[in-house]
Amino acid sequence: MNTLRQRMTDELKVVGLAPRSQQVYLNVIDRLAARSWRSIEEWKTR
Repeated sequence: MNTLRQRMTDELKVVGLAPRSQQVYLNVIDRLAARSWRSIEEWKTR
Protein backbone atom coordinates (compact mmCIF):
# COMPACT_ATOMS: atom_id res chain seq x y z
CA MET A 1 0.00 0.00 0.00
CA ASN A 2 1.45 3.36 -0.92
CA THR A 3 2.00 6.04 1.69
CA LEU A 4 -0.72 8.41 0.51
CA ARG A 5 -3.37 5.68 0.58
CA GLN A 6 -2.18 4.56 4.02
CA ARG A 7 -2.38 8.13 5.32
CA MET A 8 -5.92 8.47 3.98
CA THR A 9 -6.89 5.17 5.62
CA ASP A 10 -5.44 6.34 8.94
CA GLU A 11 -7.24 9.68 8.74
CA LEU A 12 -10.58 8.03 7.96
CA LYS A 13 -10.14 5.93 11.12
CA VAL A 14 -9.25 8.97 13.22
CA VAL A 15 -12.37 10.79 12.03
CA GLY A 16 -14.35 7.82 13.30
CA LEU A 17 -16.00 6.59 10.12
CA ALA A 18 -17.49 3.13 10.14
CA PRO A 19 -15.40 0.46 8.36
CA ARG A 20 -17.91 0.26 5.49
CA SER A 21 -17.80 4.06 5.01
CA GLN A 22 -14.01 3.94 4.94
CA GLN A 23 -14.13 1.28 2.23
CA VAL A 24 -16.60 3.31 0.18
CA TYR A 25 -14.34 6.39 0.32
CA LEU A 26 -11.29 4.37 -0.69
CA ASN A 27 -13.15 2.67 -3.55
CA VAL A 28 -14.25 6.04 -4.93
CA ILE A 29 -10.67 7.32 -4.83
CA ASP A 30 -9.42 4.14 -6.54
CA ARG A 31 -12.00 4.48 -9.32
CA LEU A 32 -11.20 8.15 -9.79
CA ALA A 33 -7.48 7.40 -10.01
CA ALA A 34 -8.09 4.58 -12.48
CA ARG A 35 -10.21 6.81 -14.67
CA SER A 36 -7.57 9.51 -14.81
CA TRP A 37 -4.88 6.91 -15.71
CA ARG A 38 -2.59 8.26 -13.02
CA SER A 39 -1.66 6.92 -9.64
CA ILE A 40 -2.81 8.67 -6.49
CA GLU A 41 0.82 9.53 -5.76
CA GLU A 42 1.00 11.50 -9.01
CA TRP A 43 -2.03 13.56 -7.95
CA LYS A 44 -0.14 14.70 -4.88
CA THR A 45 2.42 16.54 -7.03
CA ARG A 46 -0.19 18.38 -9.04
